[in-house]
Amino acid sequence: MEPYSGLLLKRANRVKDWRQRFFIIHVDHQGSRRAAELRYFEKAHDAKSTSAKPVKPKGILSLQGATIEDGKGDVEFIVSSSNGETYLLRAHSREAKESWKQKLLEAKSYGT
Repeated sequence: MEPYSGLLLKRANRVKDWRQRFFIIHVDHQGSRRAAELRYFEKAHDAKSTSAKPVKPKGILSLQGATIEDGKGDVEFIVSSSNGETYLLRAHSREAKESWKQKLLEAKSYGT
């Protein structure tokens, strides 16, 4: 599976405002073990850090057993992991939302 990445708005947990973050669907395959994760960074260049200066993701949500569903508006969607962690996200358009949901579902099925 090809990496998929881009900017989304993420609802902050404490302040309840929306913050733009850079998200990557990361699929790791080591032998027979495969895992898919949704990772996010504060800025896009953080995701492209080098091994000399790695930047850890601000958050990682496992897609194994996750649910992906529509949110309240045309551009909102919710990704919930099997351990209860939830990301409330907004895409910049309805088409972008549908694309993200499709890629997340593909990654989720790849990781199983």
